[in-house]
Amino acid sequence: MAKIRSLWIFVFALALPAFAQQSGVGVTTFRALPPRQIEQMDRQRAHVAALLQKHRPGHRFQRSPADFAELQSLVDAHVVQNMDTWGLQALGVVFGDALQAANAPLAWCEVTDEFGTDPTLRVGSTSYQVNALTMISKRIERGETVDVLDLANHVKQSVAQATGGKQ
Repeated sequence: MAKIRSLWIFVFALALPAFAQQSGVGVTTFRALPPRQIEQMDRQRAHVAALLQKHRPGHRFQRSPADFAELQSLVDAHVVQNMDTWGLQALGVVFGDALQAANAPLAWCEVTDEFGTDPTLRVGSTSYQVNALTMISKRIERGETVDVLDLANHVKQSVAQATGGKQ
């Protein structure tokens, strides 16, 4: 039941920006990541890489789908506490990099909508976005079990639907 609820939450979160634009609730604007955001994300990547080296010496992130297993090992080891939002979102940055490598039309950008301004993965030039930054953190903060590969597979299916199967 929790997986079904999580899937619906994920699908809703993915579709919300398009709904908001169509309903006139708010305008969604996408831009290239500004330098300050790129620097922040690079610090987060370095933080997660250091955690991986500490807990799995000799392992490195490759910005590839292989990173899903490395992230899972960090999640399973609870190396980032559920109150450490910055650290949890750092896991999301690395997760997003691996998603981007696995899904050709995904690209990091900055989005501004009725919820604020954040980095996101945009699906091509569509209004669909994958909020990788918080996909892991929100689940950990709620005390849920996180299956990184399952999340990645859900994203892959959603991206395929958003692009009509063209990747």
